[in-house]
Amino acid sequence: MPVPKRRTGSTKKRMRRSHHALTAPNVTECPDSGEAKLPHRVCLKTGFYKGRVVVKPQNDCNLVTRRRIRELRPQDADCAGYAASREILPCV
Repeated sequence: MPVPKRRTGSTKKRMRRSHHALTAPNVTECPDSGEAKLPHRVCLKTGFYKGRVVVKPQNDCNLVTRRRIRELRPQDADCAGYAASREILPCV
C-alpha cells in the first residue's frame, strides 16, 4: 500500500483547505410580508412572487400584508401601523 514519503506541511495543508470555506446564503426581505426569503423564490408566508399570488399561503385566514395595510390606512397617518402589519391576525 502506498504511503506518503514526506509529511504534508501546515502551509500546504492550509492552501489545500482554502476553498473549503462555507458562505452564508443571500437572504432578501419579502416586500409584502417582511419575512426573510431566498432570492427568486416564492414567499411561503404570503404566496407572492413578483407581485402576484403564485401558491396558496400557509396560513391564509386573515393575512395582512404590507401592501394591504398601505391601502387600508389613511395617507396622513404615521407609520406606526407597520409593526402590526408583519403579524398574521388570529383565525376567527
